[in-house]
Amino acid sequence: MKTGILTTTAAALLFVAPALAQAEALRYNTTATAGWPGTAAMIAAAERLAADEAADLKLEIFHSSQLGDETETIKQVARGRIDLGGFSITAAATVVPEVSIVISPYFWNNADEAMCAISGGLGEALEPYFEAKGLKPLLWHDLGWQIFFAKDAIVDPAEAKGYKMRISPAQNHLMYWKAVEAAGIPLPFTETASGLQTSIVDGGETTLTTYVATGMGKLAPHLMLTNHVYQPLILLMSAKSWNALSPEQQAELESALPDVNAVNAELRDYDKALIGRFESEGGILHELTDEQRAKWAAVWTEEDEQKLVASIGGDAQKVYEAAVAARTACRN
Repeated sequence: MKTGILTTTAAALLFVAPALAQAEALRYNTTATAGWPGTAAMIAAAERLAADEAADLKLEIFHSSQLGDETETIKQVARGRIDLGGFSITAAATVVPEVSIVISPYFWNNADEAMCAISGGLGEALEPYFEAKGLKPLLWHDLGWQIFFAKDAIVDPAEAKGYKMRISPAQNHLMYWKAVEAAGIPLPFTETASGLQTSIVDGGETTLTTYVATGMGKLAPHLMLTNHVYQPLILLMSAKSWNALSPEQQAELESALPDVNAVNAELRDYDKALIGRFESEGGILHELTDEQRAKWAAVWTEEDEQKLVASIGGDAQKVYEAAVAARTACRN
């Protein structure tokens, strides 16, 4: 299994479409927009398949949730109605709850540590849980960190007590912001802008890319780099679609996937550029000191971690132990 990033642009669709009638086409869905750096990586993957005269496999790409949002399309992939897609772990956890451990608050020191653990055995340990749901993991890659944005400057967790904020509707997020004592309101991100305009919420959490790219900074101009949850993406393929491919086609698909390290490096550079763009447009950046970040991390205790594991159920304890072991190996 590799790690990498998959997205596309309309140009990619134009490039791939003429060849679809001459080769078997796999439908891929992602919530990623055309401007994300992974777009180029996916175009290159499609080009590699199209340029290989011996290959009889093509990719038909649907970006920006053209086939539906990720919590719905991941179910479609599991049923074989969509061949494959790139999903956040928040979405993946809707079908494989145990994977929530990967996005536990302040579980990872940095993205490299998380990727090291996933490639060093954690990803393999999670494969059977996906396979039991009809999903074939193909690769993992960066998506980014969850950040905190607000109408006000809030650099200390004590300042967030009672603050009305949009939170992701997943157990790890719900429990973390409850520990902070914020007035957390689970809200689809598509409703966040209207929520800010009507003061249903005064802030929220999401990834840096989503916050800046959607222009949310104009409504809530304070960006706090709390980096409280690391969010990778996982490329999942329908087991039905995978098993329908010949061994040669399976190899063609795997060999066409993007180079992980190169794409992740581009994504991290992209995030830095986004911060520059955000500030140039009048946004107010709060880069937390080590002491400030430690306060946000201290809110989430080992007791909270164990409560999260217990709330997930199933084999969550087993997965948690595997994740801790993989993390420890990467820290040594």
